[in-house]
Amino acid sequence: MKSIGIVRQVDELGRVVIPKELRDVLDVQIKDPLEIFIDTENETIILKKYQGNTCIFCGQFSDEMVYFKKYLVCHTCIGEIVPSSEVDAGDRSIITEHNEIIISEPVMDTKKRKKHKGNKSAELLNQLHEAFLVNPKASQVELAKELGISQGYVCILMKKLRESGLITNKKQM
Repeated sequence: MKSIGIVRQVDELGRVVIPKELRDVLDVQIKDPLEIFIDTENETIILKKYQGNTCIFCGQFSDEMVYFKKYLVCHTCIGEIVPSSEVDAGDRSIITEHNEIIISEPVMDTKKRKKHKGNKSAELLNQLHEAFLVNPKASQVELAKELGISQGYVCILMKKLRESGLITNKKQM
């Protein structure tokens, strides 16, 4: 959240003019509805663009909305996000499945995320080592395609394998 301090006079009708620069930062156009929060402790007024119960993508109101990363998304937009080959004309099962994924997605704290990333790296390192043992003359590009990762990441993992002593000769590739 941006914190910008300005001092403005209130006119006789109780209005405050918000400068254009601040409207651009807040992505607020003239006559857009705003939410106003007053913090009496810090003597500040907080302005936020009012979203209401409208979809973040289409802007329409729907009774069945799903929260996704603090925004509301309607079922029709979720259906449009899913590749069209997966959705039949009247099939809502995939949309429901995606809603469940969005709603039930676990939030990992930073320590767990780093540990999970470390496990994935070790797993890829083992997969690369096995692929290299099967085909020692394969190029990094071929190994990358086989593992579904980038060639640059294969290079980094190969360096780790050399440092650990699992691969000894650089010229084998």
